[in-house]
Formats: sequence, structure tokens, C-alpha cells
Amino acid sequence: MDTKLEDNLEEQVETVIGSSAVIQGELTSEGSIKIEGQLTGTITTSQTIIVSENSKITAEVEAESAVIGGEVQGHLNISGRLVLLPTARVAADITCPTLKVEEGALFTGKCHMAGNIPTVHLKKAS
Repeated sequence: MDTKLEDNLEEQVETVIGSSAVIQGELTSEGSIKIEGQLTGTITTSQTIIVSENSKITAEVEAESAVIGGEVQGHLNISGRLVLLPTARVAADITCPTLKVEEGALFTGKCHMAGNIPTVHLKKAS
């Protein structure tokens, strides 16, 4: 990932779930969230969620943007940009307008790119 982008995201993180934490339930925050441990349940934030390389989540996720480097199962509903880093292992249904999958990332599931899809008009051959 772009080091400048990564540093910027790290500065904005409000909530960190540490690597030894195992959480079941609902996590809701107005600020950005970084998960380094395990979480099962639902995650909702109006900002960014960062899933670190050694983390594992099984959840319904709703966020403005997301950067995934660990293991995710469930549903991702992202209103902005979703980035799957080379270490990402995602088995989920995704809804987002912008998706970046870096080389090495694994993704299994459905992806719905929300937004307006232009209509293609083909000319008839003469």
C-alpha cells in the first residue's frame, strides 16, 4: 500500500482492537477503526475500517472506506473505496463503488459495484 496513504490512515484511527482481543458483538464508531485481533458480529463506522494482516473478522461491515489486509468473512457494504491488500483473504459479498484488488489478494464472493452504469449503445453494421 502507498506509505503516504497508510500513514494518513494510521493518524486518523480512533479505535484499535488489539492483536490479543477476541470480540463477539456489535462495534459502532463515528471514527476510524483498526482491527488487529478477532471480531465476530457487526461493525459500523462512518469513516474507515482497517483490517490488519493477522486479524480475522466474521461480520456484517458498514463503512465509508476499508483497507483489508487480513481475513474477512461476511458482508462488506462500503460507501466509498475498498482496498484489498496482497495479504487479504476475503470470502464475502461486497457492495462498493470503488474496488482496488492488489496482486496476491484472495477474494471469493459476489461484488456489486454501486453507482450509475452508463448504457452502451451499439451501432448496427451497415
